[in-house]
Amino acid sequence: MDMSKNILGAPDVKPSYASTLSTKKSFVQSMNATVFQRASNLLPEEDRPRSPTPPPKETKDEGNSDMSRQ
Repeated sequence: MDMSKNILGAPDVKPSYASTLSTKKSFVQSMNATVFQRASNLLPEEDRPRSPTPPPKETKDEGNSDMSRQ
């Protein structure tokens, strides 16, 4: 009996190893992004990684906020 065929006689459809791998990879990447986003939300404001949105403009009176922190 040929084990590569299922009961109906159609060949077993299994996703190829590569497609399974790419699915896992994209899943892991999305999970990493989610976890990283949540973790960065827990950090204090100045320790957070730079977000794509620009920070609010500082007035010229304050000067560079990084210099004033030191």
